[in-house]
Amino acid sequence: MTSAGTSTRSTSTWAPLRSPVYRALWIAQLVSNLGTWMQTVGAQWMLVGDPRA
Repeated sequence: MTSAGTSTRSTSTWAPLRSPVYRALWIAQLVSNLGTWMQTVGAQWMLVGDPRA
């Protein structure tokens, strides 16, 4: 006897990115993180290049 709630379905790791809203949010977060990393590297580079630092 099988129950209705025990069906097994294989899902891909990339399945959430098929949702347009989730994909847009994920891409926006990626771009935001890249900008933060670039700002951090730029600020550190500027401080290292400052002779008074």
